[in-house]
Amino acid sequence: MNRAYGPPTKFDGAFPYLYHNDGGGKFSEVSRQAGLHITNSAGLPLAKSLAIAPVDVDNDGWIDLVIANDTVQNFLLHKQAQWYF
Repeated sequence: MNRAYGPPTKFDGAFPYLYHNDGGGKFSEVSRQAGLHITNSAGLPLAKSLAIAPVDVDNDGWIDLVIANDTVQNFLLHKQAQWYF
């Protein structure tokens, strides 16, 4: 029996989204400022995100982000200081 779908390598990546809570029920999209616009060698979005895990990987008190991707490398976004948007 043949599969009705192809491997994820046939699909383009996309940039993940990150929203900052501005208060008062308003949010701002800040993915570029936070460094989430990661591109491949052709300048296209690399991420094929499956899941995200907020963890403090180095126990420095700042929450880092681990993003699991499909068919491309996973991302570890290491937060080194407070983000101000």
